[in-house]
Amino acid sequence: MTELFSDIDETLRHRMPDLLKKMAGLAHFNVINAFQIRRACARANVKQSVDTLIVLLKAGGVISPKLRALSDVAKAGSPVYEINPCVLV
Repeated sequence: MTELFSDIDETLRHRMPDLLKKMAGLAHFNVINAFQIRRACARANVKQSVDTLIVLLKAGGVISPKLRALSDVAKAGSPVYEINPCVLV
């Protein structure tokens, strides 16, 4: 994970643990949508673009798209992701 974020802003790297805690707090059964990720970013004072951050989190295996739940996407009005439970330990 450290290597993944080594090329990004040092401030963001230091805020990642807090951001992941905020995301876990907003998630329901490890499922979170893009709006909730944006809210977690605001609470963790992360100024990075949410779209860019989602790409980084997906590349690092922190989140993955929950494709089978199209009804969840329709309800949320945004993409839905599952947080890797290993990250939350």
